[in-house]
Amino acid sequence: MTEQEIKAKVRRFLRENGVTQITYPQLTACTGQLGYTVVEFNSVFNEGPVGILLGMLQLPRGQLQSRGFTYVDANYRMVFVHEDLSQAEKTVVLAHELGHIVLGHMRTARVIGTDVLQEYQANEFAHYLLAQTTARRLGRQSFFCRNRRVIAVVLALVALAALAGGVWLARQRSAFGEYYVTETGTKYHTADCKYIKGKPDAHPMTKAQFDSGMYNRCRICLPEE
Repeated sequence: MTEQEIKAKVRRFLRENGVTQITYPQLTACTGQLGYTVVEFNSVFNEGPVGILLGMLQLPRGQLQSRGFTYVDANYRMVFVHEDLSQAEKTVVLAHELGHIVLGHMRTARVIGTDVLQEYQANEFAHYLLAQTTARRLGRQSFFCRNRRVIAVVLALVALAALAGGVWLARQRSAFGEYYVTETGTKYHTADCKYIKGKPDAHPMTKAQFDSGMYNRCRICLPEE
């Protein structure tokens, strides 16, 4: 998607949602109009309905260390924003997540954060959304101008957190489901490894086995990178 196409998406979003100023409450309302619920969470401890919800979703461990993320499945469409952020930071994070939604990224993944290009596009959407909307209302003294350093830093942190989560998720996926273990062994192997080939108790590594920390990679079929 080109820069001009992203700008056009921003203009259409502003027009269709009647956005005249950027505030966290207004972006929350826009998110609701798109069919998503904004949920504030904590990276350390969540209680009540939020804690129950996060437990049900079984998110990757690294996801809750981010400043915000979007989740979609057959039952839920939600944007999570960290509750400890300032109002200005929440606004920027929500603008970034709206970028993922408006640009159609949620059609390809349950949780966004593993695609570098999508993170860049969502950052560009947030940049133009914050710039165009507030410039209409405040001119040169706009929110974007006065808070450009905060916006730049938050967008960079959101992108870095998403990429870090993507790396963690990729490593996790490569460790369970694709590799094999035996009932008595302490290492995981590729399917054609001589140490498990033909063994009746060999089976794909499960998430529970991966999380247990009891298994190490086989040095024969999976030498250290």
